[in-house]
Amino acid sequence: PRAGRDARPTSPGPPVRATGPRAGRDARPTSPGPPVRATGPRAGRDARPTDPGPLVRATGPRAGRDARPTDTGSTLTQPAVARWSRVLLSCAALFALGLSTYLYLPLRYLAQPRLDYARVLGLDLADPADLWAMVGGHAFSYAMFAYSPAALPGEVGRFATWLWESFFGVGAIFGLVGLGVLFRARPGVAAALAALFLAHVVFYVNYNVPNKETMFLPAYLVWSVWVGVALAWLAPRWAERLRALAQWRATAERDVRLALAALALVPLVVNYPRLDASQDYAARRYAEAVMAELPPNALALGSWLDITPLYYVQIVEGLRPDVWLYDVGLYGLGRVSRLRREGVVDGGAMAERIQAEIVALVEVELARRPVYLLGRSPILEEQFEVQPSGRTYRISARRAGVE
Repeated sequence: PRAGRDARPTSPGPPVRATGPRAGRDARPTSPGPPVRATGPRAGRDARPTDPGPLVRATGPRAGRDARPTDTGSTLTQPAVARWSRVLLSCAALFALGLSTYLYLPLRYLAQPRLDYARVLGLDLADPADLWAMVGGHAFSYAMFAYSPAALPGEVGRFATWLWESFFGVGAIFGLVGLGVLFRARPGVAAALAALFLAHVVFYVNYNVPNKETMFLPAYLVWSVWVGVALAWLAPRWAERLRALAQWRATAERDVRLALAALALVPLVVNYPRLDASQDYAARRYAEAVMAELPPNALALGSWLDITPLYYVQIVEGLRPDVWLYDVGLYGLGRVSRLRREGVVDGGAMAERIQAEIVALVEVELARRPVYLLGRSPILEEQFEVQPSGRTYRISARRAGVE
């Protein structure tokens, strides 16, 4: 009577067909063959097919509730829809959380900080339109997607060169391998990383500014993930090949790990001396020297690169608070952005208007204080008498006969 429950086959051969009153419930087939069709009053509930093949059609009073199809096809079930809904809502919440950092801008603007690029750009960050202009980089829209179709292949080639050099060539190859491995193993993750990489690269390849080679770091970060995937995939294969050699049979895995660690250290050893700026005091020496040369209550006009070190020593360290520092380049960018929003069409007329405003500012301030340039300015040199003065240029008077 207990044969159906206690007998255990030792060979995964044909099904064991037990007998007795409990045979229909307790017998378990050992072979994943065709479905077992049990009989008796509990057949519809207890019989379990071992073959995940076609749908099992059970019979009996509980057949509609207990029979479970083994192939759900491509139809999304309610739990799957709920799970994906939660994933999408979580992604949306995280995206909004990232954007929330921009809410700091109007709060800081209303506190009237000493260094306020928004005011220099002519933007009121308490105004939603100006806040959007600041967040969207409208002042730099002239440089976005600014290359012609003929020039674009050259920019793509420049990026490919920077990528190759940044990863010492071999890392660029590993990145391609890792991308392929990840697409086979986890296509969703691979597609998301590829979209992030391409969005960043496409934008900055088309961004026409002189120092854009520093702007691809997020793309390099994604590439580093692909390099790591490639090494994780290659490491056991390399170790397996080493085990085939007698001298590495016992230490193959350890030696591969050490080799990968050494490979990761190569960029650090090679690049660190090139990037170490801990002893570079050129900006400080320049700022202190210029501030020492300027007379009391002077107005100093310059571009962003020239004037920013002076902003630092004045605002952070309190040096020469009497000097008025004026970033001509940022003023021009802000005026371009505002004039565009007012409907003024880009062109020579807009540039002439902005230049005339700067000339008018200098002419008014010459009657009040000494005015200096931190670099050459063809527009101001055409309108005013300009003489070298140490590390700066002194603007003395309007040129005679110049409108």
